[in-house]
Amino acid sequence: MKPDMLGLAWIRVAALAAAFAAGAAQAALAASPPKSIGSFGEWSAWEIADGKNKVCYIATKPKSSDSKGLKRSTVQIQVSSRTADKVKNEVGVYVGYAIKQNTKVTATIDTEAFELMPSGQKGYRETAWIHDAAREREFVEAMMKGNALKVSATPEKGSATTDSYSLSGVTAALKAIADRCK
Repeated sequence: MKPDMLGLAWIRVAALAAAFAAGAAQAALAASPPKSIGSFGEWSAWEIADGKNKVCYIATKPKSSDSKGLKRSTVQIQVSSRTADKVKNEVGVYVGYAIKQNTKVTATIDTEAFELMPSGQKGYRETAWIHDAAREREFVEAMMKGNALKVSATPEKGSATTDSYSLSGVTAALKAIADRCK
């Protein structure tokens, strides 16, 4: 998948937001433009580097969305690794709207369901994360073995949405960022 310029900007913002939320965003990294590692099926891989500190991530947009007329910003899934924090394969889901408080986001890979927690942090209410490291590893392993991923979430106003993603190329994309962010 070749991202457009708006997609590039959003991917960079999302990667830096993930790094910032984890306390790893440094001014030098924020100033560095993302460098494409490559495209792998439906996934794109990126790197932001400042010397030894790197943020590497893969991202894709949904193949289809059931939004029920809801106006949304960029919708995507991202998996990131940050060398400074020794974080590997952190999953972030961006649903494109503020998620209703006290609800969960469900990601289903083929038939296995995973629960994600929406961010309660102001400015990040469009994102959901897996808060358990072991479950996050299981999620990434399931992505590598699976074919399809569906994400369901509920906005503050309106009906629940479902976004469908292809997992084609995700294993190669994850390998590419693992090779870059050691």
